[in-house]
Amino acid sequence: MVYLELFHGRTSPSQELRSWGSNGPYLGPLAWVHTTYACHVRACPVGGRDGIDIPVVDDLLYYDGVYYGDWSIWAPGDVNIPSDAPRFEPINESKAQLPASTGQRNANWNNSGLQFTRLLAELYTQGITPEQMQALQDSMDATHEDIHQLFVRARDRHEAHVKAYLNFGRTGERDKCQK
Repeated sequence: MVYLELFHGRTSPSQELRSWGSNGPYLGPLAWVHTTYACHVRACPVGGRDGIDIPVVDDLLYYDGVYYGDWSIWAPGDVNIPSDAPRFEPINESKAQLPASTGQRNANWNNSGLQFTRLLAELYTQGITPEQMQALQDSMDATHEDIHQLFVRARDRHEAHVKAYLNFGRTGERDKCQK
């Protein structure tokens, strides 16, 4: 049995915080919490059969109208709770639903791996062979790697542009251009 503590909250993924952000609830008790590639979180209440998806939008967990930048998992007795701590509450699936207008594209993208995993499980129950399932998983892994490489190249290009801009300013060339 564990609890999921949510903190460093804000009302929008794009909100710039000037302080630590809001403290959220301690969700639980939970039988388990599972994270996949830091883009999908699922938690199962004690006594429950299935987990509840908690959306991740721009690296933030969404719950009850707040986007949390940090979360921790605590076992009972390990939690040193300050007197002004947020309340303990059972996880509520309706509070883990994104508003239709906010971050739906990111949530869909982040949940695509989960949907693929569910598809594989369904295919397995329908008689797909382990070899066929492995081939599908290998295909998904290759696609994931291709997408990762696209992001790495974009990050590298961005860093190169920033370095070029900073060097441009150091050489005095920026002053010449402004004259």
